[in-house]
Amino acid sequence: MWQKKLKTIKKQLPATPNVAKETPKASEVKPLSFGEYCQSLQITPLKTDIEICQITKPSTKPRINLEQTLSTASHDFEFFDEQDSVNEFFRHGQKNLPKELRSGKLTIRASLDLHSYSKAHALELLERFINQQSPGSCIKIIHGQGTNSAYNQAILLGVVRKYLSHMPQVLAYSYGTPAQGGNGVTLVKIGN
Repeated sequence: MWQKKLKTIKKQLPATPNVAKETPKASEVKPLSFGEYCQSLQITPLKTDIEICQITKPSTKPRINLEQTLSTASHDFEFFDEQDSVNEFFRHGQKNLPKELRSGKLTIRASLDLHSYSKAHALELLERFINQQSPGSCIKIIHGQGTNSAYNQAILLGVVRKYLSHMPQVLAYSYGTPAQGGNGVTLVKIGN
């Protein structure tokens, strides 16, 4: 029934010729000046000497050199290359220390929760916290693994670990066991 109505409606409409639209070739397209562009949109331009160009390649950010970032203050560590951080770190040939941190042989004396802090603020709190600890103590830093963040990417995990590896007080660090918090925590041994 509705098909018959559709046919009658189509018959009542004026016939439109099928005209194929030609797309201009790339060589025929010329860049518009800003004034011509505004004129085509019926806008009064403020400046007419600007040309509009379309960038075909996305810009790539250059990698930041680690030596350059070490000389910056702690509030500038948001530019740290956190992708190169490692899960375990040790100094002075203490290669068994990260394993001992995970095993629970060393007692954790204090913990710091950095959830919901920005990178700069978290690193500032971390530096103060480590400076307050007594030599030889073990601490736990809770930074999360990014399951509730945008795109499920860890925000503080790499930054915290990279920062810890450059602090002279830190003797070793390691990720935690699943019971301790897994990859969302970092267990740290402060040196003497």
